[in-house]
Amino acid sequence: TALGGSMVERLVSQITKGNIKFLKIVLKADTKGSLEAIMQALSKVHGHEVAIKVIHFGVGNIADTDVVMATASEALVIGFHVEVNTHIKRLAEQEHVDIKNYTVIYKLIEDLTAILAGMLLPEIKIHELGEVELKQIFLDKKKWVIAGGKVTKGKVEAGSMVRLKHAGEVLFETELESLKHVREDVKELEKGSDCGLRIKTPKPVQVGDILEVFKIEKIQRQLA
Repeated sequence: TALGGSMVERLVSQITKGNIKFLKIVLKADTKGSLEAIMQALSKVHGHEVAIKVIHFGVGNIADTDVVMATASEALVIGFHVEVNTHIKRLAEQEHVDIKNYTVIYKLIEDLTAILAGMLLPEIKIHELGEVELKQIFLDKKKWVIAGGKVTKGKVEAGSMVRLKHAGEVLFETELESLKHVREDVKELEKGSDCGLRIKTPKPVQVGDILEVFKIEKIQRQLA
C-alpha cells in the first residue's frame, strides 16, 4: 500500500527555497549494503521540479531520535528490514509521523516515486465549449438563479463551468449546476437549442448576459 496520512498530504504541498520540492525522508536499513543500494536507487528518482532528500540515514532499528528528527523536518521515516517496536509506533502516532517498513527495495522505491509524482502540480487545460445567451430569469434567489437561455455558439455540457459576461465584461465564473431541455435533465445541448439552467450568482445577472461555457481538465504530470 502506498504511503498515506496527513503528513504525506502536507509534504505534497510543501515547497522549499528555489521552488524545488523535496520529499524528505529518514532512512534506516538492516545492513550497510542495503542502505547503499537504497540510497543509490533513490538518487535516480527525481524530476525537474521534485526530488527526494534523505535528511538522515543509518544502520539499525528505528529509534526515538529518528522520529524526533522526522517531526522537526516534516519527513517520512522509511525502514528496510528493521524493527519498529510498540513504543516507537506510539511516539510516531503522537507526533503525526508516518513510518513505513519495507522488505523489498523495489516496493520502497515504487511508493516514494508515487508520492514524488503526486507533488507535481497537475497541468491545467481549459477547453472552451460554447456560449449561452440568457433569455429569461425564472427564479432569482440572489445567490443562485434558474434561467432560460439559448445556445448561440458551440455546445453546453452539464457539469461544465461558465464565465458570465455582462456588456462584454466578465463578472464571475461558476459551475453549471443543472442543465435542462423542456424540463428534462440533459447532458449536452448543441448550438440553436433552448435550455434551462441553474447557476450560483455571486453578482446579479440579467437577461442578455452571456455565459461562456468551458471545462477544466487536470492532467497529472509524470516524473521526467
